[in-house]
Amino acid sequence: MRCFQGVLILFCSFSLLFGQSYEEMERQTDMNDPEAVFRLAQWCAENRMPSRANQLYARVIKLDPNHVGARTARGEVLVGNRWVSKSVAEKMGQQSSQTNASTGAAAGGNAGRATSGQPGPSAREVGWDLRIPDDPSPGENDVLDHVIASLPKLSNDSQQMSNAVATLLLPENWPSAFARLCAALQRDDFLDIYAATEIIIVLQRERRFREAKVLLGFAARASERINDAEDLAHFAMAAAAVRERRAVPRLIELLGHAKPEVREEAKTALAVITRLPPSDLTPQRAQQWWNANWSRSEEAVLAEQLKSQDPAVAIAAAEILVEARNPDIFPVIFKALRGNDAVIGRRALDVLRRATGMDWGIDPAAPLDQRIKRIEHAEKWWQENRQRFTWPGLASTTSSAVSESTAKTPSAPPDPDLEAVNKLGSTMGSEAVQAETRLRGRGRAAVAALLKGLDHENPLVRRRAYDILREVSKRDFPFDPRANEQARAASVSAWRDWARQEGLLTDTDSGPAEP
Repeated sequence: MRCFQGVLILFCSFSLLFGQSYEEMERQTDMNDPEAVFRLAQWCAENRMPSRANQLYARVIKLDPNHVGARTARGEVLVGNRWVSKSVAEKMGQQSSQTNASTGAAAGGNAGRATSGQPGPSAREVGWDLRIPDDPSPGENDVLDHVIASLPKLSNDSQQMSNAVATLLLPENWPSAFARLCAALQRDDFLDIYAATEIIIVLQRERRFREAKVLLGFAARASERINDAEDLAHFAMAAAAVRERRAVPRLIELLGHAKPEVREEAKTALAVITRLPPSDLTPQRAQQWWNANWSRSEEAVLAEQLKSQDPAVAIAAAEILVEARNPDIFPVIFKALRGNDAVIGRRALDVLRRATGMDWGIDPAAPLDQRIKRIEHAEKWWQENRQRFTWPGLASTTSSAVSESTAKTPSAPPDPDLEAVNKLGSTMGSEAVQAETRLRGRGRAAVAALLKGLDHENPLVRRRAYDILREVSKRDFPFDPRANEQARAASVSAWRDWARQEGLLTDTDSGPAEP
């Protein structure tokens, strides 16, 4: 036994030598993002650091009290609206099918996958944290009460609404405004969620994740009494920005809404959260996903989707798991690069670049017989280097072991501005914020790429591209990012005519940004 323990210790030391240290992983983690901290906690658990993992799970719960993955990892189950230990739940004798699913998440390798016939909680049953935040100045600043009371009377997307939102978000106002807006959203007579969802998008963009998630819970519950289509569509957009899984049951309900703009935004949000192709997102398919995954950790859901036979689903998972430095993405990348879908191929190539810093000169649009040798070359390199490979950006990297002849660059390098536009809708870490910063810094030089963003399939990208365009151009041709393609066309045409007159656009600068 002692000999076996010595071998085990030696093996672990060898693994750490060629892998990442905790300090390296922590430096790459946004400790204010509950999902990022949760991934770090899982990494610790998998690398024989249980005490540190438990500390990180506790931090996740502090950031997001209803984080299912962290709760189940600690052996807690949901009984009604309370998280309790398994032993307490057994004493209470109230373990529902919901509890059983969560218990499985804590105890087994399936991370709590719900079994057939055990649906996930409905929109009304989801455990949002609806405790109203403390108001640091109760009874003071009547102006805030007046602004909040006026919100249901203001037109969405109006200057008055923008001014009201800006007033609530002022640093000196926000602590009290946060508490009072949450309280207002709980009142049956308060019939506006547009302002709250607009604030959620701003908070998420500013990386204030905890506040965004708390406010989203109040907005989700309030949305059940809201009839205004614009409000409901904006709620879906906010849920997509936060990428909050607990919003899925409400979004499924909105898939059946009478107004097409609400259905479309709900479908887009569900695609962002579940990473399923929008074309596959019927209410039934979305419900199946929810039943199977509501109590599982994000990492477990992605790991299973990585095995999907649908290349769009698998690559969507790889796009997230590359940030977690999961080596299982590589077979998925190579399989997608061999496929016939050039869009999926470009996404796979982007993941390969992010994972290795190289692309081997692969052109996803070329016929397979022209790209197969380069793909095989990359795949052979991975097989030879996988045991000693470390990811770009760490203290040490073996990617330099690849010769220049191996890592050939394509003849037409990607447009960095267009890549930044495509990342405006990202929900991974600070990627969207960094993209906005780059595009604003580029100013008028980024106009051509931003115009393509107005035709992007993601309405969040369209909205952010429009906001940046107005800022860098000092012009405003009215544009509704939620409108259908035909309704947006006239505004996009006006923007393009202006850009051509300014010499910022050529005839070759056409077509939307690719998702």
